[in-house]
Amino acid sequence: MNRDGEIVAQQSYDYPLIQSRPGYSEQNPEDWVSGTTVAIVRLILNDHIKPAEIAGISFSGQMHGLVLLDENNQVLRPAILWNDTRTTKQCEEITAKLGDEFIDITKNKPLEGFTLPKMLWVKENEPSIWAKAKTFLLPKDYVRYRMTGQLGMDYSDATGTVLLDVKAGQWSQAICDAFDIPMSMCPPLMRSIDSAGKISDSYAIFSGLDTHTEVFGGAADNAAGAVGAGILSPNMVLSSIGTSGVVLKYEEDPTVDYHGVLQFEDHAIPDSYYSMGVTLAAGYSLNWFKRTFAQDESFNDMVAALASQLSVQMACYTRHTSLVNGHLMRMLISVGALPVLMGPTKSLTSFGPSWKASSSHSVTSWTSTTNTTVTSTRSLPLVVAPRVNFGFKFKPTSSTRRLSA
Repeated sequence: MNRDGEIVAQQSYDYPLIQSRPGYSEQNPEDWVSGTTVAIVRLILNDHIKPAEIAGISFSGQMHGLVLLDENNQVLRPAILWNDTRTTKQCEEITAKLGDEFIDITKNKPLEGFTLPKMLWVKENEPSIWAKAKTFLLPKDYVRYRMTGQLGMDYSDATGTVLLDVKAGQWSQAICDAFDIPMSMCPPLMRSIDSAGKISDSYAIFSGLDTHTEVFGGAADNAAGAVGAGILSPNMVLSSIGTSGVVLKYEEDPTVDYHGVLQFEDHAIPDSYYSMGVTLAAGYSLNWFKRTFAQDESFNDMVAALASQLSVQMACYTRHTSLVNGHLMRMLISVGALPVLMGPTKSLTSFGPSWKASSSHSVTSWTSTTNTTVTSTRSLPLVVAPRVNFGFKFKPTSSTRRLSA
């Protein structure tokens, strides 16, 4: 991507999910490295990007996933991903032991998606692996380590581990002590804009990149997506429909207290924050629906048909709402017979092949947990994204544009 925000070249590479049981979601970290490297090689060979023109590399990575490394920084087990839900018991244990103190430190409630419950699950269920674990990383941090040989984690991802003392800006000794986690397991912290080093000699041979190319900290995908969508000041909100669904708001006051009702995270922009609500069942559940019920249809045709049916149903609901009184309406909504309509009917948004955020701005975000996208730059950072999840904000247009990021 050049300084005008134009994509110079782009390559992608797919890798699989490991779902051995209901609720389990894992990936092999080596797949991220291999997929990223293949995409880089294709940029060099197929798109004729000269390695010397790539001034820097940065990252947007899927959040919360646990990568455990041994004393030689070798991966001990498949990464447990953000959408893995096996850790309900561990979340209950965290709440029982620390209660509101945990929320005061992390500004979040313990949820199955966060990293700490995954660490406790491994500690309780795979003690032989836990005994060998010397450090942990998140997905993009592992890819960065393989590129540079340097361990580290940026603040936007560190917040999502729920091991960070948000106010102090450092790993929480109190939480580590409460759950017998050595502080030495926590990697060095850095800002998203900080340099993490340069491409190592070994990775330069592996990928064809230049050892003069600088590698930066990068950010959690939602933080990076907020930057890309221009969520850079108060009272700005992003809705991103990717593998998960996110509604995100910029926060400048680190003392704001939602008592864990909303997730609270460090932004990619130094000394700023964001709050968000998240659902795990968004784009990936739509992919499941297509694989299960509409294998022979194109994605666009399937979504257009669903949108058409939804429009008819909503029109019928709207026509009949005037025939029932307020009490009956509330009853119907409470049992799920009618949707809750927020505001006048004309403000309802359209969910077609491109999702419209409002009547004046359009947003597209097509992403997958099982895909790495690499966007090349000339004399600008190369963006490497294990699970990209970007939302875009545009000026009003007569038709919705579809972009890839």
